[in-house]
Amino acid sequence: MALLMVVFAMAASALAPLARATGDATIWTDKADYHPEEVVTIFGSGFAGDSAVSVSVTRPNGQVDSWTTTSNLTGDFETSYQLDGIVGVYVVDATDGVNTATTTFTDAPAINLDQCANGSLANYNVKCGTGTPSPKWQNGDLNNQNSQYREADGIPYRLTLTGLSSGSHTLELGYDFTHAGKFAVDRLTIFDLTQKSNPCASAIGISCTLGSVSLSPSDIPGEVASPDATHPALPNGGNVFTFTGASGTTPAHINDIANSRRMAAWVEGGTFAWGAMDANVVQSGLSSGNSQRQFGFSFTLSGCSGQGCKVLFAWSGHIAAGVAASDGGWGTGNGAAAISGAPFHMSIVDLDGGGGSQDRSVQISALIPSALIVIKHVINNNGGTALASDFTIAVTATNPVPSSFPGAESPGTAVGLSAGSYSVSETGPSGYTSSFSSGCSGTIAQGETKTCTVTNDDNGATLIVIKHVVNNNGGTAVASDFTMTVTGGSPSPGSFPGAESPGTTVSLNAGAYVVSESGPAGYSASYSADCAGTIALAQTKTCTVTNDDQGATLIVIKHVINDNGGTAVASAFTMTVTGNAPSPGSFPGAESPGTAVAINAGSYSVSESGPAGYSASFSADCTGSIAVGQTKTCTITNNDNQPKLIVIKHVINDNGGTAVAGSFTMTVTGTSPSPGSFPGAESPGTTVFLNAGSYLVGESGPAGYSASFSADCSGVISVGDTKTCTVTNDDQAATLIVIKHVINDNGGTALASDFTMTVSGSNPSPSSFPGSESGTSVTINAGAFSAAESGPSGYLQTSAVGCGGTIGIGETKTCTITNDDIQPKLIVIKHVINNNGGTAGASDFTMTVFGSSPSPGSFPGAESPGTGVALNAGAYSVGEFGPSGYSASFSAGCA
Repeated sequence: MALLMVVFAMAASALAPLARATGDATIWTDKADYHPEEVVTIFGSGFAGDSAVSVSVTRPNGQVDSWTTTSNLTGDFETSYQLDGIVGVYVVDATDGVNTATTTFTDAPAINLDQCANGSLANYNVKCGTGTPSPKWQNGDLNNQNSQYREADGIPYRLTLTGLSSGSHTLELGYDFTHAGKFAVDRLTIFDLTQKSNPCASAIGISCTLGSVSLSPSDIPGEVASPDATHPALPNGGNVFTFTGASGTTPAHINDIANSRRMAAWVEGGTFAWGAMDANVVQSGLSSGNSQRQFGFSFTLSGCSGQGCKVLFAWSGHIAAGVAASDGGWGTGNGAAAISGAPFHMSIVDLDGGGGSQDRSVQISALIPSALIVIKHVINNNGGTALASDFTIAVTATNPVPSSFPGAESPGTAVGLSAGSYSVSETGPSGYTSSFSSGCSGTIAQGETKTCTVTNDDNGATLIVIKHVVNNNGGTAVASDFTMTVTGGSPSPGSFPGAESPGTTVSLNAGAYVVSESGPAGYSASYSADCAGTIALAQTKTCTVTNDDQGATLIVIKHVINDNGGTAVASAFTMTVTGNAPSPGSFPGAESPGTAVAINAGSYSVSESGPAGYSASFSADCTGSIAVGQTKTCTITNNDNQPKLIVIKHVINDNGGTAVAGSFTMTVTGTSPSPGSFPGAESPGTTVFLNAGSYLVGESGPAGYSASFSADCSGVISVGDTKTCTVTNDDQAATLIVIKHVINDNGGTALASDFTMTVSGSNPSPSSFPGSESGTSVTINAGAFSAAESGPSGYLQTSAVGCGGTIGIGETKTCTITNDDIQPKLIVIKHVINNNGGTAGASDFTMTVFGSSPSPGSFPGAESPGTGVALNAGAYSVGEFGPSGYSASFSAGCA
């Protein structure tokens, strides 16, 4: 069903009414008729203000669509209604309950009539609707700005009808038959009579394909029912004059073309069936003035959807020809090209009795009296690049249009001209030879079409190739020993033996080219300016290739590898080339790309001198023979030889040592020594590889050995050097230091030297010697030892530290023997004899000892065992005092 869209209310004056009902309340629509699926805008006025207004639309099929809108304060409203393709009369009613109004509108089928603007006669074979920018379908007039048609051509038309309902329909077509007594369109024919066309291409409102066409079962009528002088019959029994052939220029009649009088139809959205077609046309007006002919036919549609069926009809309007009636024309000067002034028309007169007329006009300027098709054909088989448009074509004739224009390849350019004599000429690029077909000059008749083809063929170019050989360096080659090659546009010959002047002539196409050669080695080539470049059509150029025999070249590369600490560079070596006039013969070495030595052909050799410590290798081409012009490369590689250090570990065991060379670990410090650490080995020792530079040999191992290093155990080693380092280890005797210490704190006077020291062990030296406070060094072999002494009495050996045990090789021990003087002791006995009546006891006497620190120095006398007095060594005496009457006698020990 239809769609409803309610829009805002607006003032009644917004749009002038197209249709209104009578009474105070009125409604109207924005148009009286609509295309299918358009939106209808409905306006109302004179209703109650701000009130609900019921709107209904009664469709052509009786269905009613209703909705409510609201008026504004002044009683106006606006609403809309969506059409959905049902064609016919629609009735609109509106009421607010008090005020009522009615109006109508129609949804009629859409009608569109197009005609083909072909652009030029040259496009006759391009289907209308498929060209860019032409030929194309258009609604507008045909004129000399968009079309070129001849008398006897058919102008294609197409008619699109959309929104048709199922059922029977009728269609009437009309066309201008005469204008001021000259014939315009004399009948309708098939849609592609002479101008090819595709009615389905870019068709508006319908989708179809050319192959789905339905042709009318009967011919389109062309004759009136009762012909007379002012309603004439078609000439030649209706088999009117036209054109056929691949170029569309062969005179023919429409009977020669299959289905030439049939109408074509396509349908979308339903099924189409042809109905009856009028047997005759009806003419209005007299043929002596202005007249039109028309006819009708019917067709039936079924299965059309709610939006209706879409149908496309196509035909051509045959342009009346001013040729003899026997040829299917209306006589000289009576064809359409003779019409003056006003255009002639094709019209849609009526659809289903409802009118719907559409009209398309053809201006007389779109017709050409006679036609000359000028084709410019360019042959570029010799390198030419000119296009047809690079040539300017001129037509000399009566009223040629255009008279001068750029050339165009087939289908060419259509020139309109009046009957009479004509000729075609041209100007354009040089280097081309032109030929003209028979149709390029002569006489052309009214309405006749002729074709002129002007062919231009590019002329080839010429290249002279001279091969010149110079043998000033002993060469023996001649020109023919060289093969010359020409690259370009089809050179002939393209390859050939060289020849001295006058050389070899080569034909080739215009364009870029280059000359090259192959031949004996040892020659340098020089090319003249014209041995490469661009050559024009018909141009002649000369290329001279000169070959001069060349001396040989020896490239000497000196390559130095310093992977073992070497520092020499290539230039430190002097290279010498021996041969036939080498230049230079002696030179510093150089890394790649090396040094180029010019040398005459013959035997040669390369040698060198330079830093020591490098080994040399020579490539194959460092000696041999070299030819004229030949280049050889000699590479001499010098690799630094890795230095070698021989390390000998020598062990001397003449003092009781037992270590061997392997007991010691040798260490070499330097640049990448290998091995860097290893067990010592007697001669021939251990070989250590290391890079050139500073180095040092060290060791670790058993104690008790003294080491001595030969001169080459440290220093600098050069590439290729071999040095020997000898490390000698000698086992060392032990040392016993014997110290004699004497303490004289009790009056003793003996010295250390008063004592005789004796060392017992393995070969002590000395083994017996006077004691010494500062000590005496005794050399002794490893093993058990002991130390003893003899000397003055009165001394006590108080200690002997380190004076016995075991001593190792190289070991040093200290033995200290201490002697302390023994303090003297004086026993003083006081003996009293009382044999004479005395009574004194021993203690009654006081004893006194005189000497060095007597203790006690004074004390009471005591009978035996007496009193012990300590005193230092030295002089002493004993005295006493006590009771009188006693005589004293002192023993010898009392002083």
